[in-house]
Amino acid sequence: MKTLNNKRTNRPLKIVLFCTAGLLVLFSAYYFASFKLNTWPNETQQINSSPATEAEIDAGNQSKSDTVNNDEKDSSGSDTPVAPVTDASGNTSTTEVNITSVNQSSSDLSVKVLIQTILSGGECTITMKNGARNYTSTVTIQALPSTSTCEGFTIPLNQLSQGTWATTISIKSGSVVGAASQDIKVE
Repeated sequence: MKTLNNKRTNRPLKIVLFCTAGLLVLFSAYYFASFKLNTWPNETQQINSSPATEAEIDAGNQSKSDTVNNDEKDSSGSDTPVAPVTDASGNTSTTEVNITSVNQSSSDLSVKVLIQTILSGGECTITMKNGARNYTSTVTIQALPSTSTCEGFTIPLNQLSQGTWATTISIKSGSVVGAASQDIKVE
């Protein structure tokens, strides 16, 4: 009877060993195939160290030429300063002005402005109107490498009431003027 009992206890052990050996063979086959196909453990890119073809050289030269000889129409606007447009009288030039940021904190309202030309001095004035209430403040113009900016407006919220304020930023630097308008909601 002892021999019969040993056969029954060896059977589960044989099944476990057989399954483990089968999985090991399958994993080894997968690893070998993946390694040979260069996809193990991750797909890797092959580096082409051969000399460039004529087509690759031409494409590189064209890309370089496009970058160096960039037309003004392809410029993003901040790469090349835009010259102010002179009016018919020749006395005043107008430049583009943009309100780029309006942020409200718990204590103040911050307004940032971009002037699309280089100006070495002058003033920016913010005028805000909400019904009978008015707010006005003036800061200086600051030149940047390819544009200019107003030094920034930080307006205490106790100077403004909640609601929508019709806001105009006007700039003046010598004979150059410009303006931008936007409704700003104060909460």
